[in-house]
Amino acid sequence: MYLGLDIRHVNEVHFALNEGIECAPGDLIIVRTIRAKEVARVIDIRETNPGPIGENSFIKKILRKAGDKDHQREEENRAREKKAFLIALKKIEKLSLPMKLIRVHYLFDHSRIIFFFKAANKVDFRQLVRDLAAVFKTRIELRQIGVRDEAKMLGGTGSCGRELCCSTFLRSFEPVTVKMAKLQHHTVNPSKISGQCGRLKCCIAYECPFYEDSLAGVPPIGAEVMVGENAGRLTKVNIFTGRGEVVKDDGTVIEIHLEQIRHCRYAINETDLAQSFSDEEKVLDCDLSDRSQTMDPTGGEEL
Repeated sequence: MYLGLDIRHVNEVHFALNEGIECAPGDLIIVRTIRAKEVARVIDIRETNPGPIGENSFIKKILRKAGDKDHQREEENRAREKKAFLIALKKIEKLSLPMKLIRVHYLFDHSRIIFFFKAANKVDFRQLVRDLAAVFKTRIELRQIGVRDEAKMLGGTGSCGRELCCSTFLRSFEPVTVKMAKLQHHTVNPSKISGQCGRLKCCIAYECPFYEDSLAGVPPIGAEVMVGENAGRLTKVNIFTGRGEVVKDDGTVIEIHLEQIRHCRYAINETDLAQSFSDEEKVLDCDLSDRSQTMDPTGGEEL
């Protein structure tokens, strides 16, 4: 039996073989990773291992189910993290480093402290690492993260009124582009389609496959279509009502069932096609799209 395990400072779910330890989803267990002992929460149980195995496995062994002393130690570590955060902030301010401290994570066995930070450019934090190592007397690791990882760590409420997807159930970040937003007829406005992280909302990617299937064979907006005896420019498509709007040469607007429009004869002006993605939208795609993958749990620089 394999357990899907969630470790607090690691975005991905990692699977490990359970050798006779009784546990259920939600339980805390102690595991040995490639670097140290850690606390992990059981979130899945499977017959087979869907993740990396052997040398490529992040979790090397499940040691035991967390007991009272382990829970107490975890609470103490959370208190230590708050103190370490304040100390690091003062050190960063003293050294005038252009970086924003996001979170501090104490490993369960105190063999390492990880400081997560955000910065616009590469930061020379060697002196900071030395100062922190002198204070905490253990290995110090500084790990630079992106804006999406920051939102995941800090959490918050989205425009939908619910807690952010990335801080609740998302384990990895999938690429999201302006093209996906346009496919769903979203207004290409940064304030409407970007989340708290300043990147395109992850939820835009959720419904993209549905729109792709629903619009299969439908000519692009702006195409000149011929549906029976009706000819004109396709100006609107509504997959929920199952109808589209065609404007004829005389200005008459007619509604046609989507199935009649699907796979119909059409033509599109190459100039219009080239301008279907405006220069402004191309800039927004570069600014708002984030194709970065989930941060590497083994990444970072240390001393």
